[in-house]
Amino acid sequence: MDKTALRTAAAKYGTPLYLFDLEAFTARAEKVRAAFGSDVNLCYSMKANPFVLRGLPDVFRWVEVCSPGELTICEKLGIAPERILYSGVNKGADDVARAVALGADLLTAESTLHFDLICAAAAAQGKHVRVLPRLTAGSQFGMDPDVLADLVARRAEFPNVTIVGIHYFSGTQKRKDAVIAKELAHLDEYLTMLHERYGFTAQHVEYGPGLNAECFREDAETRDCALLDAAAEHIRAFGEKYPLRHVSHRRGRRQVQPRRELRHMRRRHAPGQV
Repeated sequence: MDKTALRTAAAKYGTPLYLFDLEAFTARAEKVRAAFGSDVNLCYSMKANPFVLRGLPDVFRWVEVCSPGELTICEKLGIAPERILYSGVNKGADDVARAVALGADLLTAESTLHFDLICAAAAAQGKHVRVLPRLTAGSQFGMDPDVLADLVARRAEFPNVTIVGIHYFSGTQKRKDAVIAKELAHLDEYLTMLHERYGFTAQHVEYGPGLNAECFREDAETRDCALLDAAAEHIRAFGEKYPLRHVSHRRGRRQVQPRRELRHMRRRHAPGQV
């Protein structure tokens, strides 16, 4: 974005002012898509920057929606329900029922309580919902491996819900591709166990690698690309190993963070919500 465009916009709209280069955004997204290969779909985490949704590139298969407010934004902008992945911990019964009624393509479940809310909403509305239980990465988020495995073992008991795979996200700012390789090996081992014990074949793996994005270094773009290429080797191999499954890679902050004028939007969790 050249200085002439910045001065023109500032003169027309005043300051402070946020400008988003959608062509640059699209180019970055397409670069990630090319690095990961055709077996990996991309999911845009809109909490990174909801303002670019109007010009969201088609390269993103899904939009990750993490709060009722974000869902409202998607409705106002006409984001198709089949592109919505409803995720996050900030959910009550009404919030879940709303996403089910809208027809969100995928819902993640952070806990057994969250899973029960989804089952109840789907049954009450006579709908069928595709769900991704979240496997914990050792934090307070997600389900313990044995708890998630129990849901998989009892999946026939939930007539209005299909467990189509798992969701896994351990955090952001990862600077080494070895961390990605270790996590994918862990997921591979866990998925293999689910298949061997319970005959469960995941159709969708929602994985958020959380790659670091440099902001204030002169060589930020070079470093970002080097990390992307290194991580892509592991992600591409994982996607190729599961050719019948969607390995959806969450992209958000890394796409927009190098634009120094952007800020990450954080959300608060209300007491008593899952």
